[in-house]
Amino acid sequence: MRSRLSSKERLLAAINHEEADHVPLTFRDTQLPETYAAAPSNQFEAVDIFLKLGVDPMLYLHPDNAWKLDPG
Repeated sequence: MRSRLSSKERLLAAINHEEADHVPLTFRDTQLPETYAAAPSNQFEAVDIFLKLGVDPMLYLHPDNAWKLDPG
């Protein structure tokens, strides 16, 4: 095992129950207050900040909420 895995390699190792350099770590940047002065201005800036901090940037895919509108 290399001493430093990429975020992708680390996450795939965890999914496959393999040893990684450390547990994948991320946080939901949507929980930051909008008035937070250091908040990233776009998703690309957020990824750059996460990588500098050693955090594993992850994409959150939210399912369509259309099923909530169907009273059936």
